[in-house]
Amino acid sequence: MRHKFATADGIVEYVDSQVKDLLKGGDEAEILRMVDLLYHSYSLVFSPATDEAKRKDVHRNRMALTEKMGEALGRDINAKAPSSSSLIFLISYPRSGVTLLSNLLTDAGPSIQYTAMKGRIQWFTKAAYPEHSPLVRYVKDHAMRSEYQHDTKLATIRDGRDSMTSLAYMTFQRGRHKFSRVEDLPKFLEWTNKDYEFGSWVDYVRQVKKYFREDEDTLVRYEELVKDDKEFFRVLQRIPELSRVSKKEASTIYKKAGEIKDKIKKSPANKMWGFGEEIKDEDMSLFAEWSKNRGSSSWQSVWTKPAGEVFHEMGGTDLLIEMGYETDQDWWKQL
Repeated sequence: MRHKFATADGIVEYVDSQVKDLLKGGDEAEILRMVDLLYHSYSLVFSPATDEAKRKDVHRNRMALTEKMGEALGRDINAKAPSSSSLIFLISYPRSGVTLLSNLLTDAGPSIQYTAMKGRIQWFTKAAYPEHSPLVRYVKDHAMRSEYQHDTKLATIRDGRDSMTSLAYMTFQRGRHKFSRVEDLPKFLEWTNKDYEFGSWVDYVRQVKKYFREDEDTLVRYEELVKDDKEFFRVLQRIPELSRVSKKEASTIYKKAGEIKDKIKKSPANKMWGFGEEIKDEDMSLFAEWSKNRGSSSWQSVWTKPAGEVFHEMGGTDLLIEMGYETDQDWWKQL
């Protein structure tokens, strides 16, 4: 069902197929759900194959459907009202599993996905977003911002040493810097602290701690998420619309994790990341050994004492210990 909600014409077609029976049955809640769905279609793009003439036809049909349901409800359906559906912020430092999590959540139930990062499809801003929504709304961001402090959040976390190594490769492949050798890792860590738009892993964890609410928000561990379906099922229980998904259903959805990872790897946008390729180039020694076990915890293969010292001085050790990734204050001295 997910694809039906991905485009404006897909939504209108779906509502059109449901309206006749809905009006006959007189189920007000379901009619309202369809009205909200039509309302949301205004914020979506049309299918690539839908030309201008067809778009006008779709819009006329959308207006006609709106009028039919408005008559059945006997009220002003254009009046705005707060949505009762969940608005959830998926907060994650880059390279920490949020793409996998968002895909799994989408498969668990109808939803709408946005990003809070400008320049991306479906850009979301709290200043102007659909107040109506019959579906769960997920908003992806790589920063924990103060404006989210009172909102529901799923914050993913990964061992910072693994996140930073993976991020070093991704940003190098995108031409953001020239740090590619083992001895360059300390410089890369300093670069994230000074010049990276999302800051360092240390910055991210500090912000999570500052705005995380124990009762309302959920911390999702990357290491647990990729291990088995238990972490995914726990997350589902925290989302009202998905809390009825059984363990068996969650397990079935989770089995698609491998398929989702393959899809991400094959995405043209991610081709430059070199997924699935063993790096042998001596000029990329920082990533050569690491690439053999990427996805798992492999930071030990490339971190040296200078890198550990920089990370420690940034405040990383205390946060690693607090988040359960380290027990020794002097771990970096032993590299």
